[in-house]
Amino acid sequence: MLRRAVESVLAQRFQEWELIVSDDEAEPGEAWTSMANIASRDRRVRIVTNAGTHGQAGNTNNAMSLARGEWIKPLHDDDEMEADCLGAMLDAARRSDSAAIVQCLTRKIDDRGRRRDDTPGRRARIEEMTGRSACLSMYLQDLDIGVPTQMLVRTKYVHAGALFPTHRAITTAIDVLWYIDLLARGGLVLLNERLVVHRRDGHATATSELGEAGFFSECELLRDVLLPIVEQDHPPSVESVRQMLRLIRAGWNVHRGRVFRGLAIAVTCWNPFVWWLAARWAARRAFPGMFEAVPRRVLAR
Repeated sequence: MLRRAVESVLAQRFQEWELIVSDDEAEPGEAWTSMANIASRDRRVRIVTNAGTHGQAGNTNNAMSLARGEWIKPLHDDDEMEADCLGAMLDAARRSDSAAIVQCLTRKIDDRGRRRDDTPGRRARIEEMTGRSACLSMYLQDLDIGVPTQMLVRTKYVHAGALFPTHRAITTAIDVLWYIDLLARGGLVLLNERLVVHRRDGHATATSELGEAGFFSECELLRDVLLPIVEQDHPPSVESVRQMLRLIRAGWNVHRGRVFRGLAIAVTCWNPFVWWLAARWAARRAFPGMFEAVPRRVLAR
């Protein structure tokens, strides 16, 4: 998997990059040998050790701490970039003086090997949100900000302390906590083009291992983190948003054929306002670019 990800970097049309591969294996293995061969042929490739087993967050932080460019493009070993990814994302970044994050759309390969592409719908090609507006959008489930491979992040904020954190109750959504930290420092640029491939086929992921109940529990916990940031915008209560998430979970079960489980969850949500929030979420999913709760500023059509 790692070699496929690295080859997608080598194939970029934009050529002024450096690639840092962080390895925390106890002993150099096959991946290290493969990357060492590539690094010996290309000065832009650096491989570094990260003594001890640190996992995804620790390895990502280690690599980012060594970055020398203005922007950092995370790339997990099971993902890959389209050939125009870096050039297009940098072009979008240069259209905003305040951006901390640039996000693109993705082509997804799910755990059953099925392809599900993000759809731009009626969205403009490049849009912008302030950091607080982006947090409000996440609070309302108006924005699914995605996985780190979809992001370009400003290096100065990372070096100032915006690193992958740890949390006693949140594991699979730890990247969202990282985005929240970055958005406290700058804005979000949305590039509505599919420029990365996110693969979940053929291997277990943190989300799949967590399970349905754990995943939605973390989604609810994130609202407690987001509320202090957005409460001056007078959003719906945490309880209302949690009930909306339960209705989303109910629909998720029905969609997968677990009708009775979905109905059992849905009947616990009695507030009509919550049903309206969930209906608006469903409309946004069906018609991207419409029914958005938080406005976005258009930078390019």
